Amino acid sequence: MENELINLYDSKTKVKVSTVFNNNSAEFGKQNMFDGNEDTSWYSDQAKFQYVFLFFDDPVNIQKIELTASGGFCPKVINLS
Repeated sequence: MENELINLYDSKTKVKVSTVFNNNSAEFGKQNMFDGNEDTSWYSDQAKFQYVFLFFDDPVNIQKIELTASGGFCPKVINLS
């Protein structure tokens, strides 16, 4: 039996991102990473380093992470810790 994947993001999950393009959180903010719409996304401002932090209320066991990156600021290296 395969393990069922679940989305760990919910309304209690705190998310912090490094930047938002033109400080326009309404259109490009972090909430767009989890809305299930492929036409929206978090859009960072240009910077040498970008980050996304997820804070959970309870411990979680993460077995898989799926990331999609596009545009001119695609990562060359991704660090998970």
